[in-house]
Amino acid sequence: SGVDLTAAPSRTHIVLFMTSTFLFWTALYVYVPILAPYARHLGGSMTVIGLVIASYGLMQLLFRIPVGVWSDRIGRRKPFLAAGLLLLAASGLALALAPTPEWMIFARSLGGLAACSWVIWSVMYAGYFDRSRTTVAMSHLAVNAALGQMLSTYAGGWIAEGYGWQMPFYIGAGLSLLSLIFLLPLPDAT
Repeated sequence: SGVDLTAAPSRTHIVLFMTSTFLFWTALYVYVPILAPYARHLGGSMTVIGLVIASYGLMQLLFRIPVGVWSDRIGRRKPFLAAGLLLLAASGLALALAPTPEWMIFARSLGGLAACSWVIWSVMYAGYFDRSRTTVAMSHLAVNAALGQMLSTYAGGWIAEGYGWQMPFYIGAGLSLLSLIFLLPLPDAT
């Protein structure tokens, strides 16, 4: 069932949603600074490295609109966010365990599929607010997402340097599951 828009969203819902969103973006970006160097470390050619990087965007190009339409058609948001977080965790684990740079193409594609859920994150969060407050809500959400991207991109290089190539991927997987924990108690806004 949807959220009652006649009342302001609860502070708890906002904190849980913003925390889950922040963790989603940190999980997605914590390994970005080492993705190409790691593929090279595994022996990848520049062409394969390009495919690793491009596979993320290709999945979004192919699936972001269909996933959003599907979510709208069934009137549900949270199952898509949960699925995206599980795909993101699988992506992180698959990248950490990738035996070859070619395997990284598949693993990074899972991350691209997970990123397709971002529009649904935005729609669900907007659904917690009266339409007159949508712009403010989206501004807060965008700043939160950008902070997650910025901090995790910096941290990912530092983590890899201090703890090894695979650690940012494992951390990304863990952050995805932590994000899911914060998402689960939230009501589904339609």
